[in-house]
Amino acid sequence: MKNIIILLSIISIVSIKCTKENRIQNLPSFNNERGVVAPSSTTYSGTRLLEPVILTDTQLSSFILNSPGDIVGFRYDAGKWIQIPIQIDEMAILDITKPYGEPASGYNILMYTDANWRTGADPNPLIDSDDELVFMLKDAGDQFTGSGYPMGVIASIKKEVVVNDGLTNSYVYLFQQDGSLQQGAGINYVQYQYSPTNTVFDYGSKLNVENSFITTSKYKWHFAGEWISDRLVLNNVDILDRHKAFFGDGSCTRSENTFSDGSNAFVTNKAGAIRVIRSYMGANSGPYTQRTNIFYEGRQDILTDLRVHSIEGIQDVFDYSPAAKGMNYTNSLNSTPITIDGIKETVVKGNIQWELVSGSVGSLVILHRKNTTFVGSETTFSSYWDDAKTEAASKCTGDGQAWGTSGIATGFNSSSLFTEPIKGSQTYTSPNFRLLKAIRTVYFEAPNASNSVAINYNANRPLTISINYKK
Repeated sequence: MKNIIILLSIISIVSIKCTKENRIQNLPSFNNERGVVAPSSTTYSGTRLLEPVILTDTQLSSFILNSPGDIVGFRYDAGKWIQIPIQIDEMAILDITKPYGEPASGYNILMYTDANWRTGADPNPLIDSDDELVFMLKDAGDQFTGSGYPMGVIASIKKEVVVNDGLTNSYVYLFQQDGSLQQGAGINYVQYQYSPTNTVFDYGSKLNVENSFITTSKYKWHFAGEWISDRLVLNNVDILDRHKAFFGDGSCTRSENTFSDGSNAFVTNKAGAIRVIRSYMGANSGPYTQRTNIFYEGRQDILTDLRVHSIEGIQDVFDYSPAAKGMNYTNSLNSTPITIDGIKETVVKGNIQWELVSGSVGSLVILHRKNTTFVGSETTFSSYWDDAKTEAASKCTGDGQAWGTSGIATGFNSSSLFTEPIKGSQTYTSPNFRLLKAIRTVYFEAPNASNSVAINYNANRPLTISINYKK
């Protein structure tokens, strides 16, 4: 038996050499409450139960010659084999211009592939080291020590995945199937209704209006355009006005509206048994600025790659709706609850790591991370807060009011530095070129969650994953 021990933190970065940008992996998620697959009898500690496990690189090496649909997952629980849903998402290192269908630039990034968009299918149709295999940790079970294997699998091709959360081991078994099984085991933890108004997607300067929903047992999220998220429903209450982006208080020159009105391209837009991945490019004069929304049953990961000429700064915030009135807000610098009430308050500002919005309809735990080559005083990362409904600073979009508007304010302190990789003289070969990926992780938690829940999520305790190649 060959063992490979790999440490994966809740938020970890795998570096890609040269111009190949970074992969974000192993961010947590929630239980399935639909009752399709009963929870494993294995007992996990704290929020460990809520995490997905993502395998990639050498962890997939024993399946390199298989088609993605060939692989299925099982757990062994109380003496029985139970099929669990898994999802394989193909990725490839492609030229950054590929989603627009433009000539190659020489600057390559790792991106999810999609045959339904100009990104195209993975050039390698078989499983390779770029791809990702994901399952939910709560679907793992006991270690199998017997000799009989599930029906529908080729027992000679299998892998034991051992996940340790710091207290206990749990196990998932991956097999090549014989064609009689569904990889998702008949389960969809996330439902996606993509409903564009345009019959043909416009890659130019035209808003691609849509009425798209992501629905799970925990929440419902709505898109009105690529960058326009304007509803978040918890227990039948819509608490979100907008996920906003703007350059500064009172500045309406750039926003999530103008980003969606400019040149845009989907990188991928697809759903599987475990997650929905929606990745798109284009933010006015930053045509390769990219946002990737990854939706799990109880969590959303929002990854934003800034690729633009020199700018002074940008605010990336959630502006809540009047329906959020009475909910409480805290963050890693302000532990005393602030009531969201549309009345201006003073808060301590700084480089926050977590936020918590809690109330009777549910709670949001929001973690903030970044991966960047900016150093020292080149940038300033701080927090944003505005709860003044009658004098909202960010009134350019949405309802024009501020209800607990909060998030991250990023300032750039040198006009000579830029994140645009391929425009004119500003390219990735310049010593003034920088990378910046902002990572926002949103957990959809139970009503009236306390600060301790956010602190626990923020702890970033690593999982240990062992891959055993079974004979």
